[in-house]
Order: sequence, then structure tokens, then C-alpha cells
Amino acid sequence: MKLVQQLIACAEAVACRDKTHASSLLLELRANALVFGTSFQRVASCFVQGLSDRLTLVQPLGAVGVVGIASKTVADTSEKDEALSLVYEICPQSNLVVYKSLETLQAKDFNVEDGEAVVINSILQLHCVVKESRGALNSVLQRLHALSPKVFVLVEQDSSHNGPFFLGRFMEALHYYSAIFDSLDAMLPKYDTRRAKIEQFFFAEEIKNIVSCEGPARVERHEKIDQWRRRMSRAGFQPMPIKMIMQAKSG
Repeated sequence: MKLVQQLIACAEAVACRDKTHASSLLLELRANALVFGTSFQRVASCFVQGLSDRLTLVQPLGAVGVVGIASKTVADTSEKDEALSLVYEICPQSNLVVYKSLETLQAKDFNVEDGEAVVINSILQLHCVVKESRGALNSVLQRLHALSPKVFVLVEQDSSHNGPFFLGRFMEALHYYSAIFDSLDAMLPKYDTRRAKIEQFFFAEEIKNIVSCEGPARVERHEKIDQWRRRMSRAGFQPMPIKMIMQAKSG
């Protein structure tokens, strides 16, 4: 309980731009939020990284600017790619291929032949196109709808990490990722290297982006299922119960 309270107090201090208090709390948190500790200590270590990154970018009150983070190195990217492959190894029902930026995707990129049935399988990708203006995602969905797919399978995190206010977003993310780390704790041993890589190079990167970034730099903009339903409906897609898909497949 003390670790939770320290984490929330630190987030509040960062939100208030109280660098002195936040730095003091981060010092304590780094000693208690162990990467190979309990499931909550492990998830807390990821939030500590995010809070630390955000604190380094905190500007004095009255200053104008966008909070962002430095670009990833090649090593960072390869480590995250490896962690991502482990996620799909543990969850083999998922398969992900990304050829180019979704925002520049065009119908010609799919090489669809006349009369060919199109099935779109989008796994954990479209939330990265969500922006404050919403225009970018709407354009992508309209281009995908123009392909007249028979089925569009959309898999996204059912969570609310795109709120405009830092503290609200922080609390939502803390609850969400705590549950994920509890699941990993039940699935994999404490010192399993696969678990450590998934936590530190995949989920930690998401957490740090949600916590430390603002503006265009914040790409982990997960939203609730109701928001996705409305957005997909506006783009012309209609929901279909899974049992209907299975019936069509068996027929």
C-alpha cells in the first residue's frame, strides 16, 4: 500500500511541477519498485521510469511547450521488436505485420486483385493513429472501408489512456497495467527472461509513453470499446457477432 501511495504522490508532485518533492519521492520509489520484485513492484518500476522522464521535461509554470521524449535508438527498437515477438509467442492467436505508416497507407499498397475477398486484421495498431484532431484516424478508416473488406477484425486495448489530463490518464494506466502484470505473474516464473523482456521492452515502453509524453509524441492513445464502436460506425463499418462469423466460416 505504501508503494501505491508513493507512486500516486509522485504523480501529483510531477503534475504540480514540484520538482523537489517529486525528485525526493522518485529516490524512494527507485529503491522500492524492483524490476524483479512482486508484480506490483515490477509495474511500479515502469511507472517510475515514465515519471522520471516526464519530470526531466517539466517546465516552469507559465512556460509554453510540448512534452516529448528523445527518439528511440536502433537498440531500443530491436529490443522492443524482440519483446513484441515474445508477446505473440505467448499469445499465438495473434499475428502482426506492418508494412508502412498507417497514415500514408493507400489502397494500392494491398495489391488486391479483381474479385478477391479482402479481410483486414488490425491488431494493436490503430490507436497509434488517434490524434487530438481525430482526422488522421478517420482518413485511415475511410481508406480501409474503400477496400470493401468482407471482415475487419479490430483488436485494441479496452482502456482509457487518451484523456486530456495527466493525473486521470496516470490512474487509468496504473489500474490497467497492474492487472496485466498480475496476469504475467500467474503465467511466467519470477526470473523468466521472456517475462522481463515483455515487461521492460514492451509494456514499459507503452507506460512511459502514456505517462511522460504529450502532443504528437504521445502515440499510445488507447480508448474504450464504445469509442471504437462509434468511430467504426461513422466510417461505415457494422459490428458482427462472432457466432455469425463462425457460422459463415462453417458454411
